[in-house]
Amino acid sequence: MTIGRAVDNLDVGAQRIIAVVALVLCAIGVTSCHKAREPTTLSLPSGERVTLVDAHGDYFIDVDHKQRHVYYVSYYTQHAMEDIPALRQEALRVWAAYKPQIVGTDYDTCVVTPIDAASGAGRPIYLKPDAQGQWHVER
Repeated sequence: MTIGRAVDNLDVGAQRIIAVVALVLCAIGVTSCHKAREPTTLSLPSGERVTLVDAHGDYFIDVDHKQRHVYYVSYYTQHAMEDIPALRQEALRVWAAYKPQIVGTDYDTCVVTPIDAASGAGRPIYLKPDAQGQWHVER
């Protein structure tokens, strides 16, 4: 008998209890509802390496009811969060590693976020294509 059939055979009260227990376990992380990605080393075209924390695409409807397609990349940086020029240059080098995968797709924004490993603070850098398809840092 499958789990689904076993649950279907229970009364509504028991089904609700199972649903609540599953939600609580998921919320406290006992079950693997969302598996966190393990950090990996990313080799940049420049030859340097950074520790990649996450890279994923997302689709949503914005407040103007426009479909948005955003690609997110976050990594640990060795630069101080106050050193904006160094963070921006490093983020552009990380972007260069992802650009071939993103250009020509339906993504309209890329958010590259350097993160301070000690504090967890990040400073997102937003990149968008212009009318000619050239990607630039949004200021």
